[in-house]
Amino acid sequence: MPKLFADSILSKNAQEAIYRINTSDRFDERQKEKATRIIKKLLSTKSRKHLSDDQAESRIDYISDHLGIVKEEVIEVINLLIEEKVLAFTKDLTAFIKRKENKNRSLSILKSTWQIEKFLLTVLQSDTGKIKLVQYRSSNLITPLVDDILSEELTGTTCVLTKTNEEALQITGLLVKNGMQAKLIQSNDGFNLYNLLEVRFFLSQLNLSEDIYVINEDIWENAKGQLSERFGSSINREICLKIIKDFEATNPKSKYKSDLEVFIRESKLEDFLGGNSETIFVSTIHKAKGREFDNVFLMLDQFKLISEEAIRQLYVAMTRAKRNLSIHYNSNYLQFIKTEGLERVNDSEDYLPPCQLALHLTYKDVWLDFFSSCQHLISQLNSGDELTIDRDCCRNSKGQAVLKFSKQLIKQIEDRKQKNNNVPKTAKIRFIVYWQKENAEKEIRIVLPELHFERNDDTCI
Repeated sequence: MPKLFADSILSKNAQEAIYRINTSDRFDERQKEKATRIIKKLLSTKSRKHLSDDQAESRIDYISDHLGIVKEEVIEVINLLIEEKVLAFTKDLTAFIKRKENKNRSLSILKSTWQIEKFLLTVLQSDTGKIKLVQYRSSNLITPLVDDILSEELTGTTCVLTKTNEEALQITGLLVKNGMQAKLIQSNDGFNLYNLLEVRFFLSQLNLSEDIYVINEDIWENAKGQLSERFGSSINREICLKIIKDFEATNPKSKYKSDLEVFIRESKLEDFLGGNSETIFVSTIHKAKGREFDNVFLMLDQFKLISEEAIRQLYVAMTRAKRNLSIHYNSNYLQFIKTEGLERVNDSEDYLPPCQLALHLTYKDVWLDFFSSCQHLISQLNSGDELTIDRDCCRNSKGQAVLKFSKQLIKQIEDRKQKNNNVPKTAKIRFIVYWQKENAEKEIRIVLPELHFERNDDTCI
C-alpha cells in the first residue's frame, strides 16, 4: 500500500498538480476527478496537520472516509499520482521537498532514490548478492556492527563505511581488539608517497642516474625482489607493490624514469588500498569514493536524509559494494526500499559504546625536530613495529625514545582522558617517511605511528 503525506506533493501548488493530472494520459476522466479531490484534500490545512503526524504514516483510510471514495480506488489513484510524479512515495525521502521549490530539484531527488533502488535490485539479482538492513533503537551502533562482522564468514575484500572519522577510529580499534586485521583507509595528507620509506628504497635500487631515461627491465625486476626481501615484515610493502603493479599496467612496454616519478608524486595512498582479502578496511564514505569491495558494512548513526547531498552520499556508500551490503542504521528513512529479497532485522537492544579507539598520527602530532637526534635508531625500525608509550613519547623495544608527541597531541590526549577516561595503551609504526625542514641541508626520517586508546570504566564495552 502506498504511503500518503501532505508533504509528499511535488507540485508547487494545487493548480500545477491539477493541471498535470488533467493533461496526463495515465488517468481516465473518472480517475482525474478523484485525483483532483485527493490533491485538494491533501493541501487543506486540516489534512496537512493530520497527515504530518509521525503516528499517521499511512492514511489511505482517512482519505477514503472523508471523501467517500472506495479504499481500493484511492490506492489506484495514488499509484497513478506517484507514476506521474505528482506525489512522492514516502515521507522520509520527500518531507524536505518544499512546495515552493522548483520541480527540477524534486525530480532530482526522486531520480537519486530511483538509482538507489535500481542498484539494490542489481545486487539482489546476482547469484551471490545479499542485502541486509539492520534497524536499531540504540544510539550506539559500533558494537553490534562489529559483532555482525565477526559472525559473518566473509570472502573477498571487505570495508566498513562510516559518516565520521571518529566512528572509523572506534570501529578500527574494536576490530583490532577482537583479533581482526583492520586498517583505516586514510589519505597521505602531509606527505607525498614519493617520501615513503619503502618507495624510496625501491627507487634507490633502480640506480636512476641523471643520464638514464628508460629503466632496464632486469634492474626493475631485481629492485622488486630487493623490496620484498628488505621489507618483508613491513605493513606498507603491499602498498608499494601495488604502486609498482599499477605503473606496470599503464606502461607495459617502456618504463621511463620521468613517468615513474610523476606517477608516484601524483598518486594518493587511498588509491592503493582494498586488495587484501584478509584485512578489513575502515573508511569514511568520502574517502572510499572510487573504490569497490566485495562486502560493505555501512553504519549510519543519526544519519539524516534531509537533502540532495545526503541522498547522494547514501548512494555513493551503497555502490561501494560489489556483492554483499549490510546497512546498520537507527532511523526510518530506508523504509522506502521495497525490493524483494532484502533481509530486514529490527534490533531493540541498547548497546554501550566501544572502549577502544585507534588514532593515526600526522606531522602535526609529532615533534619533528626531535627526530634529528635519533636517526640511528629510526634506521633500525620498520612500519608495523610495536612501540611502547611513555607519557609524551614512544620507545622502541630497547626502551629508547624514537619519537615525541607535539604539544597539540599532548593536549588532545589529556582532553580525551578528562572527557571519557580514554588513554593511549599501545602504539604501532604506520609510516616512516622522509622529511626536510625548511632551509635544512638534508632530509631525515620521521615516524608516524598509530595509537590505540582504551577506556577503563563500565560505560563502554
